[in-house]
Amino acid sequence: MEPIIWRTYAQTLPPDAIETTIAGHRAAQYWVRKPTYHNSFWYSSCMVTFKTSYGVIQQSLFYSTVYSEPDVDCPSTNLQRANDLVPYYRF
Repeated sequence: MEPIIWRTYAQTLPPDAIETTIAGHRAAQYWVRKPTYHNSFWYSSCMVTFKTSYGVIQQSLFYSTVYSEPDVDCPSTNLQRANDLVPYYRF
């Protein structure tokens, strides 16, 4: 579970984010890694964050480096999903 925190687009992006445009909307892609509760492996998520008039829309694709078979090409899969879902988002 992740808390909902209101923040700006600039405050949301980590230093290594790659900014791009998706269907004419400003967006950025980046990685988030979180340890499991027993720290034996990591959960990875790749993020797509859209800049909106009211803040941001964050879209994430979570996967486990241990349990996800076959391996997930997270950034390209999440980018494809972003292009599929962008008509349903309100900017």
